[in-house]
Amino acid sequence: MKLNDKVIEWTYFGTEYSSDASVKRHIIFSNVIFLTLPIVYVAFIFIDLDAFLEPANFFKFDRLIVPLAILGCLLFVMLNKVGHTSVSRVLFLLSWPILFHILPIIIHQSPSDYYFAFPAGIIFHSVLIHVSISAKREPWKFWSFLTANFILMILAKDFLVAHDITPESENVLRADPYFVLDIILYWLLFNLLAYYVFYVVEYYIGRLTRAKATIDQQHEELAEKNEELQQAISSLQAINHHVEDLNRNLENKVSERTQELKEKNAQLVEYAHLNAHLLRGPFCRVKGLVLLRETISPPGDEEKELNALLMQSIDELDEVTRRIQRTVEVNEPKK
Repeated sequence: MKLNDKVIEWTYFGTEYSSDASVKRHIIFSNVIFLTLPIVYVAFIFIDLDAFLEPANFFKFDRLIVPLAILGCLLFVMLNKVGHTSVSRVLFLLSWPILFHILPIIIHQSPSDYYFAFPAGIIFHSVLIHVSISAKREPWKFWSFLTANFILMILAKDFLVAHDITPESENVLRADPYFVLDIILYWLLFNLLAYYVFYVVEYYIGRLTRAKATIDQQHEELAEKNEELQQAISSLQAINHHVEDLNRNLENKVSERTQELKEKNAQLVEYAHLNAHLLRGPFCRVKGLVLLRETISPPGDEEKELNALLMQSIDELDEVTRRIQRTVEVNEPKK
């Protein structure tokens, strides 16, 4: 597997444990944060490498916190992987201001640059809240963290001053009456912008998700219709094969019947031919004997009458045999 594919796989850690699309997206966003922040911290180490290589400096809080933050981000990724997505995000959002802002101020007694870094860090932390938690699906966590973040912003100057041991005159921001107002305005600006951006993103992603669901549903319906069509085609093919089998059987039966008729017709023709020819011989002999009898002994009146009737029957039989002969000659197959 390529490195890019592996990184993409890591960004999806924990998404299988949630059924809500909005929460899944914020889990992915949190994984992106957990994977990118260590890169920034490593770059920070290389920028100030000499300070980190000195044992005395390395164990100072502001140096030691960097490798701890890297390990923490890796731990949060692993928590997402095993399904503890809420725990990882809550721990991250709690540890960020405590480790990087509150404890350094307490330990180092409000360095002058923290009058800028602390409000900026709180604003960045509020953006991380928008990125890590879904305002739509996890409202109690979202608004709890955002409220605490806003309260911390309001108290930022008091907290800095309470731990500042330097004279007030040495820090211009400490004496500025608009300091609190400015940082609150910037906080509102960034949070309203972040809220609006995520609202729009959620809205359009929701529309795309619904459109995809509609397309998937239509695809499933088309697949079902296609399956029904395939079944209908299979049924038609089966019917067609059955009809073809019936046609083949019908052709075979017609051929068999035709052959039987030909054989019977041949038998009838042969029978008629035999009758016509075999009867002709005896008939001629009977007729000749009758005529010969009349020439040998002149018949009486009654005998003449019987001979006349006999000749009439012989003539009728002659006509029948001739008719059979003509029929045979007409129907006899030509060679």
